[in-house]
Amino acid sequence: MTQTTPTPPIRTLLVDDEPLALSSLRAVLSHDPELEVVGECTDGPAALSAIAALRPDLVFLDIEMPGMDGLEVARRIAGESPPVVVFVTAYDDFALDAFEAHALDYVLKPFTDRRLLQSLRRAKAAARSRNLEDLSGRLLEFVRAAAPPPRRHLQRVVIQEPGRARIVMADEIDWIGGAKNYAELHTARGVFLHRQSMDALEQALDPSAFVRIHRSTIVRVDRVLEVIAEAGGRRLAVLRDRTRLKVSRTYVERLMTALVGS
Repeated sequence: MTQTTPTPPIRTLLVDDEPLALSSLRAVLSHDPELEVVGECTDGPAALSAIAALRPDLVFLDIEMPGMDGLEVARRIAGESPPVVVFVTAYDDFALDAFEAHALDYVLKPFTDRRLLQSLRRAKAAARSRNLEDLSGRLLEFVRAAAPPPRRHLQRVVIQEPGRARIVMADEIDWIGGAKNYAELHTARGVFLHRQSMDALEQALDPSAFVRIHRSTIVRVDRVLEVIAEAGGRRLAVLRDRTRLKVSRTYVERLMTALVGS
């Protein structure tokens, strides 16, 4: 009797800087006996190291991460034998039309189990067949299509909370306050705590709509009603809702330029 050689599991790497997203991915994928989750990473540099060391067949890769985003990771691994890549993103602004045409798949957060499993079926088929030339070419086409110009700015923020994900549109935000590694998004609906640094948010937001006025404050330009000069050279930005925000001397000129330009 001929013995059948067991099919090796599909070695899978999970990359996301959001613990809740990693947990959700892990919970769904752990039920698939064809997969072996060989590692988890929370940033781009760690992902590159893990891909080189672990040589996974399949990578679930977040796009927006601190330090190095998923697009840069994809650019660096797009060689002769890249793993199958499924992008997982909270943003639909990163040349997703080009991605849909050239890359294997993307999953928009917050995702449902059904949507993730649908993507997983495609990914497993690709990982099993491993048509490397075709896959490498498609990945290269995608990252080239998603390269800088024109840059799309953050349109929405996904707030991960236990048991749910809440959406805050960028045009809802009145101002943003820094709180260590978190940002407080102040809106008419309330204040939302988002795990992202002020520097990362400043880079992601449209600079024509948002301007930094202090080390720990970013304001939406069209919410500023007036700028008041106080004794000692201090300045305050007064918003439409009468919120008063301190303007650092370092950022006064930047604020005034933004107000004139708007």
